Amino acid sequence: LKVREGLRALAILPICYYGQAMAVVNLASRTHDEIPLHIRPTLEFLANQVGSFIAHLRNEARLQALLDNAAVGITLVNSAHSRFLHVNHQWANMTGYTVAELLQMTVAEVSYSANELNLNLKLREQLRTGEINYFRMEKQYRRKDGSVFWGDLTVTPIRTQTSVPTDVGIIIDITERKQVEQALQENEAL
Repeated sequence: LKVREGLRALAILPICYYGQAMAVVNLASRTHDEIPLHIRPTLEFLANQVGSFIAHLRNEARLQALLDNAAVGITLVNSAHSRFLHVNHQWANMTGYTVAELLQMTVAEVSYSANELNLNLKLREQLRTGEINYFRMEKQYRRKDGSVFWGDLTVTPIRTQTSVPTDVGIIIDITERKQVEQALQENEAL
């Protein structure tokens, strides 16, 4: 390679992820007989940064797969505007909307009851101010077709200095349980 390309010096640094080379950084010179010593630490730093970035992308892909394949609905909501930032496929299935449709919507647009929505917003404000660390409630949601289902909702904030104020919501469909509870109450009333 040196002869064919007319190079006088060539440095190759591997980009590693958990000890396995994934790529390389090359530095070539046609004018110097060796790569200057003061450049080598910079090259090593760059190789490590690229390796860390690749690791971050892989971890993010794993997290995305975990969220999208969970058996419960998972949402990330901009707590300042109550707009969905991310929703998983299970939440889309529960609501009857597509993921793309939900990402254009707010929590209010899938909430069934104004009272539950107001309580939800009040609790989200308490999360934002740090008054509470999480909240859990049973509430009704409206599907795209207009039908209603019950969800057991748990909301926890993600607190970072630089990002959009975000709440993570975990929703379990409890419609069947609520129907059984209602039937039991009706039987007891007889």
